[in-house]
This record gives sequence, C-alpha cells and structure tokens, in this order.
Amino acid sequence: MKKCTLLLLFILFSIFLSSAQTSTIIQGQSKEQANEKVYLKNYDPFQYNSNTFILDSVIVSPNGEFEFEIQLHEPKLIIISNDTKLPPTYSVLREAPSLYYFSFCVQFYTVYPTLFISPGNTYNITHWDTKNKKESIIHNEDENNILRHHYSTQNFLKSISAEEDGSPLEIDPNNAWHEVQKIRNNSLEEIRIQTSVLDTEFVNYMETEIKLGALNSFLLWYTNQPYFDIDLEFYSKLLNTYENHNFNPLSLELFKLTERIVAFKMLNHTNEVYCKVSQQKIEIAQKYAYLNIKEKYIEHLQNQEQINKISLEKS
Repeated sequence: MKKCTLLLLFILFSIFLSSAQTSTIIQGQSKEQANEKVYLKNYDPFQYNSNTFILDSVIVSPNGEFEFEIQLHEPKLIIISNDTKLPPTYSVLREAPSLYYFSFCVQFYTVYPTLFISPGNTYNITHWDTKNKKESIIHNEDENNILRHHYSTQNFLKSISAEEDGSPLEIDPNNAWHEVQKIRNNSLEEIRIQTSVLDTEFVNYMETEIKLGALNSFLLWYTNQPYFDIDLEFYSKLLNTYENHNFNPLSLELFKLTERIVAFKMLNHTNEVYCKVSQQKIEIAQKYAYLNIKEKYIEHLQNQEQINKISLEKS
C-alpha cells in the first residue's frame, strides 16, 4: 500500500513538473529608449481580436538596459515596442479581414524586435533603435537573427513577377509553381543546415513559415494573374498541402491558409478566398481546420461573431 501511495505521488509530481510554467527572460539594450517605457506584446495571428496582447511593461534604465521575465509553458512569438498600440498585423486584420491573404504582414515583423521564445531560455537584444535599418535590431541568438533576416528579405515571387511593380509575369502556372518551389527549397535548406544548433520548435516554426509562405504567395499570384483561367483541380491539389504536416500553431502563414481552406470548402470549391464569420463557417472550421489550431481558430471565429453582433446592435 505504501509503495502504491509513493508511486501515485511520484506520478502526480511528474505531471505537475511537466505542466508547470518556466521563467523566460528577455534582456535588451536600447540607448535610444533610455528612461522610457517599453512593452512586451503577444503576437498570435489567431488572436488578433484580443485586447489583452500586452504581457508586461518596464522602464528602460538610464544606460539603456531593460529586462522582462515571463512564465511560459510553450513557445510564443512576441514583439517589444515603445507604445501600447496594436501589433501592426492585428490592426490590418481588424480593419480588413478579407484581405488576410496579402503578404503585407512580413515587413511588420521587422519594425520592432520580434522574437520566437521558448520556456526556460534567456534572450538578449544587443542593439535596438527605431531607424528601421538592417542594423537597427541585433539579437544575441542565431534564431531571432535568422527570423529577422527571413522577414526582411524573403520574396517567393521574385522570378515570376515584374521587377518594377511586382505584377504577375505571363508564365505557365505549373512552371511558375516550380520556380517558387526552388526558392522555397533553398530557404528550407539554409534552415536545415543549422538544425543541430537551433531550437527544434524554432526550426518547426521557420519551416512552417517557409513552406506555407511559398504556397500562400503562389496562390496569391495564381488567383490574380490575368493570363490563364483558374484550374480548380490544380488549385485544389495545392490546397491539399494543408493535410498531413506538422505545422507550427504560431505561424501567420498557417492562419492565412486556414482562412483560404475554410472559404474553399464553404463556397463549394471555388477560388473565392474569404467568407464572413457565420455558424456555417464555424462548422466548416470544426471539420477542416488543422488539428493543433482548431480550438483557437474556432474561438477566434466565435469572438469575431460576437464583435459583429455588438457592432450591429450599436448601429
């Protein structure tokens, strides 16, 4: 009996340890922000309607140093800024949710320090200024420098779009997709070369952003090019990429593809890319949304439905 009791206590203690939150520390240096308040913000595209995105705030010391300590039980994407405004992506998606599929968001990830953080780690921003230049934000860790470089430079459509204005070139869609895949594969190889020294959750996040970023960019190109009719069989085949992959739930590109998939299923397999929130959309999401984001995506839709009802009542 005593052995059984001890075993039960051990199991309960193990469960407690596995679920316990762990301190994560973000340190930084910004002489430009000395004596000013800076804010730590959550950055989850599936929660862009949330008004509780500010996680913490601190006053930067006179010599430009600051530090946040937060409790985590899973990885998180965060930004640090000197204002209480919505994260830029949140603002755009609130104003124009039907335009989610545009690639406007990637540059927003480079305006402020943007970090992928994991429980129990310490992160260091060795330099931060607001001049919005390449050298304006420098991280001490390879992961977040890689993340910043990716969002600053990635262009999956550079070989199939006009250099002067980004308009689609007249290229057979199959050949165009092949060109996008080459850029995607080169980007993935750059990440995989460094896999042994990078956080595995971070690698998963970057692979998700690259794979789905390439797909979303191509789908944007394909559905807006004026040279060929949309082949719904080809379009549907591309969307099937959504299935059977280990995609990261923090990915903006996963959110964008989820919206496109739900619209495709809801609007009878047309190439329409957006449908307003409704009970039917929630039911479609329940059936087709990617498993590890299903719960928070449905919660997002329910929140949006409630916001729409309140807005309608006020009008």
